[in-house]
Amino acid sequence: MFRKYNLFIKIPTWFLKVGSFDMLIFNLLAGRGDLKYVSGIRSCYRRHSEGITSRDHNMRDRLNIHRIFLWIKSADYIDRFSEKDIHSVSIMHFDQILRLSGRRGGISAIRDLFFFAPISLLKRPHLVKKFFFATFRYTP
Repeated sequence: MFRKYNLFIKIPTWFLKVGSFDMLIFNLLAGRGDLKYVSGIRSCYRRHSEGITSRDHNMRDRLNIHRIFLWIKSADYIDRFSEKDIHSVSIMHFDQILRLSGRRGGISAIRDLFFFAPISLLKRPHLVKKFFFATFRYTP
């Protein structure tokens, strides 16, 4: 359950680049206040051929690239997430890219992230450095 908030006067264009819109909504809501755990099943997930996790743009490492993009862009709008949080979530997803696609996938992911969010990445040089080091140190 959440309250109606006027977060933006105009929806930012980067919202349209996010691969999983539910995670964007989750980030925006989490940035507005504390989350509370509610025990028990309150919803279900139905996987089908037209669902977001079945689409080509979210297969293999694409989903992880979208998640990194989502977190670094959300941090530009939401003060509640620390840079440490952004780094740890981004590194977790980047490690997943390396496991799925190896060094070549890591290099492609860095390129794609600079295409999607160049300013947001340039504000975080330590994160970019970690991506490069992780890519070149990766051994399958």
